[in-house]
Amino acid sequence: MRREHWLYTIPLRLRSLFRRRQADQELDDELRDHVDRKTEEYVAEGMTPREARRQALLEIGGVEKRKEECRDTRGVNWIQDLLQDLRYGLRMLRKSPGFIAITILTLALGIGANTAIFSVVNTVLLEHLPFPDSQRIVVFGGNAIPILGRLADSSVDAGAVITDPVSWQTHVHSFEAAAAYHAGNINLTGEGGPESVHAAQVSPEFFRVLGVEPALGQDFHANAHGAVVGVLLSSSLWQRRYRADPNIAGKLIVVNARPVAVLGVMPNGFQFPEGTEIWVPKGVGDDTIDSGVVFTDLIGRLRRDISFAHAQAEMDVITERVRNEDPLFKKLGPPGIVLTRLQDNLTKNSRTALLLLFGAVGCVLLIACANVANLVLSRSMSRQREIAVRSAMGAGRARLIRQLLTENVLIALIGGLFGVLLAYWSLDFLIAALPVALPKFTPIVIDGRVLAFTALLSCGTGLLFGLAPAWSATKIDLSNSLKDGLSIPGTRSHARIRGALLVTQIALSVVLLIGAGLMVRTLTSLLDVRPGFDAQRVLTLNISLPGAAYHGEPQIMDYFDRVFDRLKALPGVESVGAINYLPLSQTPSVGLLVSTKNHPVDRAHPFDSAAVRFVVSGGYFRALHIPLLQGRYFAGQDGSGATHVAIVSENLARYLWPGQDAVGMTFHADQNYLVVGVVGNVHYWSLSNATEMEMYLPQGQAPTSAMDLVIRTVGDPAATASSIRNAILTVDKNQPIAAIRTMKSIIDNALSSQRSHMFLLSVFGMLALVLAAIGCYAVVAYAVAQRTHEIGVRIALGAYPRDILRLIVGHGMRFALIGVAVGVGGALALTRLMSSLLFGVSSNDPTTFIGASILLMLVALVACYVPAKKAMKVDPMVALRYE
Repeated sequence: MRREHWLYTIPLRLRSLFRRRQADQELDDELRDHVDRKTEEYVAEGMTPREARRQALLEIGGVEKRKEECRDTRGVNWIQDLLQDLRYGLRMLRKSPGFIAITILTLALGIGANTAIFSVVNTVLLEHLPFPDSQRIVVFGGNAIPILGRLADSSVDAGAVITDPVSWQTHVHSFEAAAAYHAGNINLTGEGGPESVHAAQVSPEFFRVLGVEPALGQDFHANAHGAVVGVLLSSSLWQRRYRADPNIAGKLIVVNARPVAVLGVMPNGFQFPEGTEIWVPKGVGDDTIDSGVVFTDLIGRLRRDISFAHAQAEMDVITERVRNEDPLFKKLGPPGIVLTRLQDNLTKNSRTALLLLFGAVGCVLLIACANVANLVLSRSMSRQREIAVRSAMGAGRARLIRQLLTENVLIALIGGLFGVLLAYWSLDFLIAALPVALPKFTPIVIDGRVLAFTALLSCGTGLLFGLAPAWSATKIDLSNSLKDGLSIPGTRSHARIRGALLVTQIALSVVLLIGAGLMVRTLTSLLDVRPGFDAQRVLTLNISLPGAAYHGEPQIMDYFDRVFDRLKALPGVESVGAINYLPLSQTPSVGLLVSTKNHPVDRAHPFDSAAVRFVVSGGYFRALHIPLLQGRYFAGQDGSGATHVAIVSENLARYLWPGQDAVGMTFHADQNYLVVGVVGNVHYWSLSNATEMEMYLPQGQAPTSAMDLVIRTVGDPAATASSIRNAILTVDKNQPIAAIRTMKSIIDNALSSQRSHMFLLSVFGMLALVLAAIGCYAVVAYAVAQRTHEIGVRIALGAYPRDILRLIVGHGMRFALIGVAVGVGGALALTRLMSSLLFGVSSNDPTTFIGASILLMLVALVACYVPAKKAMKVDPMVALRYE
């Protein structure tokens, strides 16, 4: 019955809300009719019309009172009150344009920065990948390749698994499909000229796992048993190179000097792995893709009735089974097969950095809120009499707080609107400045979720900076507040709130400054690292020879010999070399076990590598100025058929022959090698990692079709890039040349992440410092204004200016000191989260902590000195007239 009554009142409530005047008129007519009928009844009983009407009104209890009671029963008065509060708030805001401008600008900066960062976080971390049921797609990690290879009765290597993942999938029941892939480059020739493009070699089930079908033609799964082996093109490559030919399916293109059929074109925007422009099946040939070494990635799609936890449990059982069945795997420690959701795998490198920046801009917003709260508190002091009058007329404290909070939320929403505009204008700059490479499957935009976040953030911000001032402003003494001409000084509660807000600002500023300082120290430490080579005036480029055109080692050697001869003959070229792994390119390398008679190795444990193998030409060391410590460089006699020789790094020489001359020594890796030279250590992976142990083999004895050329020039290397490219094309006009860049740009790219972290945190830290200085100045200046009479009395009684200076500055510096102490404590806990981003400095580095604290104390001192200097000049006669 009650539910039916509630449903019956819905139309009445809606009409009361949207047709208020009509509903009020109907209510007025109904009450008037009721009074008239009662009046007629009393007249019929013998009363005079005047007495009858009076009695009718007394019985109803007053028309206006009864109207309010009827309106309250509609349940929509709060909406009408809210609209009234909004109208009143807008009128009050129009009276303070300066206050509104400063407040909105401050909030727009804070909310805009949070909106921009959240738009990135939303796209990268929160939104699902653009694949159907993407949460069911997982990546096999840990030691998945050797374990699954053993499960399929294959040799323990990547090639066995990528050849036929179905062979081990029959032993695994949690997946409806599984696939393998690895990325690299291939050469396209023929129509459009030679070009090296990003490619992926994939197993037939690859697209089924992702749940993606070609927009044009068919995929490998549909063609797995067909007679023609073909490739799939990305939409961008199809449009750019083949002019969006609608009949491209079935046509032949030249891939690594081989004619291959095009099976189809993938949908627009699909480029997985990231940047891939062409997908080839295993059947195209092992030499189709050059990635140096085949490092395979395995992915699978979970069955609909299988949870992620259940699938991981099955992988744990398989890991234990393989370890028990095969002696070689008994020594294989953790991890076993580790499953990771594809999205988590793709965002693992950017998650920490994004969350760190999100926290930094959150701190900036909190500092802005504290600043605005101080402004609102100051403004509320000038409205004491207005609040007192409203309270005297019957407004409760809750009603007054609601009115003030409505005004503050309105200000925050306006600030949020300008913040969205600021985020929209700065989004491209932010993405370019981010310290991590973001997955690019979905464009980063400000969508509905971001706008909803901004709206909630704005409302929360308004409540955050408005609650304390509203609570304090409505705690008034009516008898004093309503007295004419009586000034309303700040209360002790106001002073405590101001102090707490200032301490909060300074504490958050200290945290941001320490974070920025740690990144500055990290970048400084990285710049001090000697990479082991000289990057000045060095140009690099990549050449990958197709197996179809260069069938054996003699042809490969002949090509590179002719290229070297052409380049050495160019004016301005000082030296030329080549290597298959450029330093600081973060290209995975092959580890080989090395041993000597006096340094045996445990071959029952084939998964650890003690050395890294690099295949180089003789001029490589000269081109990069890698120092020769002992022996000689590679020479012409180190060719095919000669004794197998190697040059070892200083680390490897010290490891195998400590305290001895390594030249002339022999060691065993995949075969026996004679050491002819020792060179300095080089950072090949990154500057933040320790140098590894490397062995270098001469190109004449281990020629490879994919090489990075290193060319040292006399002048600017970029200026010679065109002539170098033309000289190489004279050897083979159909051979693409890729990745032309200077060695200095490679180093800059290796440091780009730390530079971006330092830049963004420094910007946020400086912004926080400025806001904290403004807050400190505002608090001290307000205190000076409130204590003008006291200062006048002190000066009149003989106080010296330095005493006034000490009094005022000491008042502000107490808050600064407390804020610094709180901030240092918070930083000790929070900076541990960024320890993975640091190098050469600990997360609790005392120099950084002390430096940031001193900097903020100096800024606070200047901010306190300005109003204190003004207080020193107070005229006692003028100040005493205030009371």
